[in-house]
Amino acid sequence: MKKIIVYIFLLLLVSCNNPRNNSLKEIEDRNLTLLEYDYCSKKNHLHEFDSVTFVPLETNERSLISSITKILYKNETYYIFDKVQAMIFLFDDNGSYITKIHNIGSGPGEYADISDFDIDADLNIYISSIVGRKIIKYKYPDYKLFTEYKTNATVMEIAVDEKNGKDMGNQYISD
Repeated sequence: MKKIIVYIFLLLLVSCNNPRNNSLKEIEDRNLTLLEYDYCSKKNHLHEFDSVTFVPLETNERSLISSITKILYKNETYYIFDKVQAMIFLFDDNGSYITKIHNIGSGPGEYADISDFDIDADLNIYISSIVGRKIIKYKYPDYKLFTEYKTNATVMEIAVDEKNGKDMGNQYISD
């Protein structure tokens, strides 16, 4: 019996040893380079960037982030998307909490989920909802006023065309 346990232990020990090649894995497409997390975490690559700033975020009952899905930085504000909680948090340049968008529901200006978000040149926030098949534009500065666009398609990702001030998803949306 002891031999079987030792063999099982050794088998597990050997099978769990997964040597990884920590070499840089790159995908270059229109100046986009993806770095493997493991590669970045084990080596110092700070020399590859012009500057790196660590900003500790204010932590209180209103600003608890479960999971960071996406971060955008615009006009001295960090916009942090937490897909797990379906929230967009806003923090200033110093990491102080400003506000959040958290409008879960099925009514006007509300969503069941957030699949993605983006920000236009006027700092309006666009949220796409797969379940609701809609895009909601929350208007700057307080993000209380909104415009809702129904879509005929499932919009997984959204991007704002800064030149034309329009949102682009699976279809073209116009005001």
